[in-house]
Amino acid sequence: MRALSHPVGTQGDDNLDRPLPWPAQLIRSFRCLGSTSSRHDLDRRGGAARLGRRSSVAVVPHTIPEWEPPARDGRPDRPFTVGFAGRLVPQKGIDDLLAACRRLDGRFRLLVVGDGPLRPHLESADLGFGELELHAGVRSDEMPALYAEMDVLVLPSRTTATWAEQFGKVLCEALLCGVPVIGARSGEIPWVIQTSGGGRNVPRA
Repeated sequence: MRALSHPVGTQGDDNLDRPLPWPAQLIRSFRCLGSTSSRHDLDRRGGAARLGRRSSVAVVPHTIPEWEPPARDGRPDRPFTVGFAGRLVPQKGIDDLLAACRRLDGRFRLLVVGDGPLRPHLESADLGFGELELHAGVRSDEMPALYAEMDVLVLPSRTTATWAEQFGKVLCEALLCGVPVIGARSGEIPWVIQTSGGGRNVPRA
Protein backbone atom coordinates (compact mmCIF):
# COMPACT_ATOMS: atom_id res chain seq x y z
CA MET A 1 0.00 0.00 0.00
CA ARG A 2 2.81 2.43 0.78
CA ALA A 3 4.44 1.67 -2.58
CA LEU A 4 1.20 2.70 -4.28
CA SER A 5 0.99 5.86 -2.15
CA HIS A 6 -2.28 4.75 -0.60
CA PRO A 7 -2.84 5.75 3.02
CA VAL A 8 -3.28 2.95 5.54
CA GLY A 9 -5.34 3.63 8.62
CA THR A 10 -7.14 2.03 11.52
CA GLN A 11 -9.85 3.20 13.84
CA GLY A 12 -10.45 1.83 17.30
CA ASP A 13 -12.52 2.25 20.44
CA ASP A 14 -10.46 0.32 22.98
CA ASN A 15 -9.53 2.73 25.78
CA LEU A 16 -7.76 0.54 28.35
CA ASP A 17 -3.97 0.42 28.51
CA ARG A 18 -3.29 -3.31 28.54
CA PRO A 19 -0.91 -5.74 26.83
CA LEU A 20 -1.78 -6.42 23.21
CA PRO A 21 -0.86 -9.31 20.90
CA TRP A 22 1.74 -8.44 18.29
CA PRO A 23 -0.78 -8.01 15.40
CA ALA A 24 -2.58 -5.29 17.36
CA GLN A 25 0.74 -3.62 18.22
CA LEU A 26 1.65 -3.62 14.53
CA ILE A 27 -1.69 -2.06 13.58
CA ARG A 28 -1.09 0.77 16.02
CA SER A 29 2.15 1.60 14.21
CA PHE A 30 0.16 2.90 11.22
CA ARG A 31 -2.15 5.87 10.88
CA CYS A 32 -4.63 5.69 13.75
CA LEU A 33 -8.03 7.30 14.05
CA GLY A 34 -9.15 7.10 17.65
CA SER A 35 -12.81 7.72 18.41
CA THR A 36 -12.00 9.46 21.71
CA SER A 37 -9.15 11.34 23.35
CA SER A 38 -8.22 8.31 25.49
CA ARG A 39 -7.84 6.11 22.43
CA HIS A 40 -5.77 8.86 20.84
CA ASP A 41 -3.40 8.82 23.81
CA LEU A 42 -3.17 5.01 23.75
CA ASP A 43 -2.27 5.01 20.06
CA ARG A 44 0.45 7.59 20.61
CA ARG A 45 1.93 5.57 23.46
CA GLY A 46 1.54 2.44 21.37
CA GLY A 47 4.11 3.60 18.83
CA ALA A 48 2.22 5.44 16.10
CA ALA A 49 3.69 8.81 17.00
CA ARG A 50 7.24 7.46 17.05
CA LEU A 51 7.20 6.61 13.37
CA GLY A 52 7.42 10.18 12.14
CA ARG A 53 6.00 10.94 8.70
CA ARG A 54 4.94 7.33 8.19
CA SER A 55 2.11 7.64 10.68
CA SER A 56 -0.19 10.05 12.43
CA VAL A 57 -2.77 9.95 15.16
CA ALA A 58 -6.08 11.81 15.15
CA VAL A 59 -9.37 11.87 17.05
CA VAL A 60 -12.39 11.12 14.84
CA PRO A 61 -15.47 10.72 17.06
CA HIS A 62 -18.33 8.41 16.20
CA THR A 63 -21.02 9.68 13.91
CA ILE A 64 -24.52 10.13 15.27
CA PRO A 65 -27.81 9.99 13.37
CA GLU A 66 -29.00 13.11 11.58
CA TRP A 67 -32.36 13.14 13.33
CA GLU A 68 -34.65 16.11 13.48
CA PRO A 69 -35.22 16.94 17.17
CA PRO A 70 -38.54 15.31 18.10
CA ALA A 71 -41.45 17.06 19.77
CA ARG A 72 -41.13 16.62 23.52
CA ASP A 73 -43.88 14.96 25.55
CA GLY A 74 -45.38 17.92 27.40
CA ARG A 75 -48.40 16.30 29.06
CA PRO A 76 -48.82 17.84 32.54
CA ASP A 77 -49.97 14.59 34.13
CA ARG A 78 -47.08 12.44 32.92
CA PRO A 79 -44.70 11.02 35.53
CA PHE A 80 -41.08 12.12 35.69
CA THR A 81 -39.31 9.74 33.30
CA VAL A 82 -35.80 8.39 33.81
CA GLY A 83 -34.40 6.87 30.63
CA PHE A 84 -31.79 4.22 29.90
CA ALA A 85 -30.72 2.86 26.53
CA GLY A 86 -28.22 0.05 26.07
CA ARG A 87 -27.38 -3.56 26.76
CA LEU A 88 -28.82 -5.04 29.93
CA VAL A 89 -25.53 -6.37 31.30
CA PRO A 90 -23.79 -5.81 34.67
CA GLN A 91 -21.11 -3.46 33.33
CA LYS A 92 -23.78 -1.01 32.19
CA GLY A 93 -24.64 -0.39 35.85
CA ILE A 94 -28.25 -1.56 35.84
CA ASP A 95 -28.22 -2.26 39.60
CA ASP A 96 -26.84 1.22 40.27
CA LEU A 97 -29.63 2.74 38.21
CA LEU A 98 -32.26 0.77 40.12
CA ALA A 99 -30.77 1.81 43.46
CA ALA A 100 -30.81 5.48 42.43
CA CYS A 101 -34.40 5.27 41.22
CA ARG A 102 -35.57 3.77 44.52
CA ARG A 103 -34.42 6.97 46.24
CA LEU A 104 -36.84 9.13 44.24
CA ASP A 105 -39.66 10.39 46.44
CA GLY A 106 -42.51 10.89 43.99
CA ARG A 107 -44.11 8.97 41.18
CA PHE A 108 -41.79 8.22 38.28
CA ARG A 109 -41.34 5.99 35.28
CA LEU A 110 -38.17 4.10 34.34
CA LEU A 111 -38.10 3.87 30.55
CA VAL A 112 -35.57 1.26 29.42
CA VAL A 113 -34.67 0.61 25.79
CA GLY A 114 -32.57 -2.49 25.33
CA ASP A 115 -32.24 -6.18 26.05
CA GLY A 116 -29.80 -8.61 27.55
CA PRO A 117 -29.23 -11.24 30.26
CA LEU A 118 -30.34 -8.90 33.08
CA ARG A 119 -33.79 -8.39 31.60
CA PRO A 120 -35.55 -10.81 34.04
CA HIS A 121 -33.77 -9.16 36.96
CA LEU A 122 -34.91 -5.73 35.78
CA GLU A 123 -38.48 -6.84 35.20
CA SER A 124 -38.78 -8.27 38.72
CA ALA A 125 -37.09 -5.36 40.50
CA ASP A 126 -38.88 -3.35 43.19
CA LEU A 127 -38.99 0.29 42.02
CA GLY A 128 -40.79 1.76 45.00
CA PHE A 129 -42.93 4.62 43.68
CA GLY A 130 -41.93 3.91 40.09
CA GLU A 131 -43.11 1.82 37.19
CA LEU A 132 -41.00 0.10 34.56
CA GLU A 133 -41.55 0.40 30.83
CA LEU A 134 -39.24 -1.80 28.76
CA HIS A 135 -38.75 -1.71 24.99
CA ALA A 136 -36.62 -4.41 23.33
CA GLY A 137 -35.77 -4.84 19.66
CA VAL A 138 -36.14 -1.13 18.89
CA ARG A 139 -34.86 0.12 15.51
CA SER A 140 -32.63 3.17 15.35
CA ASP A 141 -35.26 5.26 13.57
CA GLU A 142 -37.68 4.57 16.44
CA MET A 143 -35.38 6.00 19.08
CA PRO A 144 -36.20 9.74 18.74
CA ALA A 145 -39.81 9.16 19.82
CA LEU A 146 -38.60 7.28 22.91
CA TYR A 147 -35.99 9.88 23.78
CA ALA A 148 -38.76 12.48 23.55
CA GLU A 149 -40.52 10.76 26.47
CA MET A 150 -37.47 10.99 28.76
CA ASP A 151 -36.78 13.81 31.20
CA VAL A 152 -33.22 12.60 31.67
CA LEU A 153 -31.07 9.81 30.22
CA VAL A 154 -28.78 8.00 32.65
CA LEU A 155 -25.73 5.95 31.66
CA PRO A 156 -24.35 4.48 34.93
CA SER A 157 -21.62 2.30 33.40
CA ARG A 158 -19.13 0.48 35.61
CA THR A 159 -15.44 0.12 34.78
CA THR A 160 -14.14 -3.44 35.12
CA ALA A 161 -10.71 -5.00 34.73
CA THR A 162 -11.34 -5.63 31.03
CA TRP A 163 -13.84 -2.95 29.98
CA ALA A 164 -14.67 0.73 30.32
CA GLU A 165 -17.35 2.65 28.47
CA GLN A 166 -15.86 3.25 25.04
CA PHE A 167 -17.99 6.15 23.87
CA GLY A 168 -21.58 6.23 25.09
CA LYS A 169 -23.29 7.04 21.81
CA VAL A 170 -26.69 7.18 23.52
CA LEU A 171 -25.50 10.30 25.36
CA CYS A 172 -25.10 12.15 22.07
CA GLU A 173 -28.36 10.79 20.70
CA ALA A 174 -30.27 11.93 23.78
CA LEU A 175 -28.69 15.39 23.67
CA LEU A 176 -29.60 15.66 19.99
CA CYS A 177 -33.21 15.04 21.03
CA GLY A 178 -33.08 17.72 23.74
CA VAL A 179 -32.70 15.35 26.70
CA PRO A 180 -30.16 16.17 29.46
CA VAL A 181 -27.86 13.32 30.45
CA ILE A 182 -26.19 11.94 33.57
CA GLY A 183 -23.23 9.61 33.22
CA ALA A 184 -20.91 7.76 35.57
CA ARG A 185 -17.20 8.52 35.40
CA SER A 186 -16.40 5.41 33.39
CA GLY A 187 -14.23 5.36 30.29
CA GLU A 188 -15.17 8.06 27.81
CA ILE A 189 -18.39 9.26 29.47
CA PRO A 190 -16.73 12.26 31.17
CA TRP A 191 -15.05 13.27 27.89
CA VAL A 192 -18.32 13.06 25.93
CA ILE A 193 -20.26 15.06 28.54
CA GLN A 194 -17.54 17.68 28.95
CA THR A 195 -17.14 18.07 25.20
CA SER A 196 -20.88 18.35 24.57
CA GLY A 197 -21.64 20.45 27.66
CA GLY A 198 -25.04 18.81 27.98
CA GLY A 199 -25.05 16.89 31.22
CA ARG A 200 -23.46 15.92 34.52
CA ASN A 201 -20.89 13.35 35.55
CA VAL A 202 -21.33 11.41 38.78
CA PRO A 203 -18.90 9.14 40.63
CA ARG A 204 -18.97 5.45 39.77
CA ALA A 205 -20.82 3.31 42.29
